[in-house]
Amino acid sequence: MKVFLAQGGLGNQLFILSAALNASEILKQRVSVLLNSKTGDSIGNMTECEKVFIGESILADRYFRFASMMNYRLPDKAITSKIRKRIKIAKSLNYQFSSEELKEGRYFVGFFQNYELVEQTWKYLLPTLESQFAKNQFRVKKLIDDESYSVIHVRRGDYNSNRESFGVLSLQYYDYLLEKLKSPVIITTDDNLFVKVLRTKYREARVFGPETLNAWEALTLMSHSSCLLSANSSLSWWASFYLRSKGLPAYIPMPWFKQISDDGPILRFSNSQIARSIFE
Repeated sequence: MKVFLAQGGLGNQLFILSAALNASEILKQRVSVLLNSKTGDSIGNMTECEKVFIGESILADRYFRFASMMNYRLPDKAITSKIRKRIKIAKSLNYQFSSEELKEGRYFVGFFQNYELVEQTWKYLLPTLESQFAKNQFRVKKLIDDESYSVIHVRRGDYNSNRESFGVLSLQYYDYLLEKLKSPVIITTDDNLFVKVLRTKYREARVFGPETLNAWEALTLMSHSSCLLSANSSLSWWASFYLRSKGLPAYIPMPWFKQISDDGPILRFSNSQIARSIFE
């Protein structure tokens, strides 16, 4: 069976799942997505579809690390050449493997942040996502009993140590579109230390950090809002894509990263609403 290795947080794992679904369509066979471990913040507890098996395998990740080491230290060896045929590594963040690469390889590694892959597999992703949202909706409803609310997503976390590449969005970015959001406003963030700052600045809003909402709950919250102001985060990108598929307003920042590169993600989908990025 063809194997895709899941990396990163929930948002990135959903892009990898999308790439795996696309591969299944091309190859006309079931493929696997393997994680290091299944956690509450991963795709590991998603309802499986007939096209993709989602499992756990530490060995698959270790094999990839071994192959990467061989490729770096012994690039000209015959064994390394054989390994390259088995493991296909994406050449950019938004890479899409060709049918030839999919047929030849066994393991596939990348982040696949490409809206086209999502659009191509949306008919399979949508029911799977909505099934997962249903599991988390009760918990979200206990916190937010409003039928209609707007959400701001503030992504910081490890971006704080990657300010010159990824970039941390300034609060001015959020202020610029604040008037477009209808009350009540809810803010969700991955940064526990920044919760107090947000509560002080946005006194009328409710602010939830990661100690209150895990990634699935935050995604469920955002995906059931009446309007979303996304961060440059793959997690709120998915909520934006979902809301736009329902005809609801959701704004994504552009440029996505502070340091623009040719291999950056392709995330500006066909009916996306764009907000101009302002970085700290």
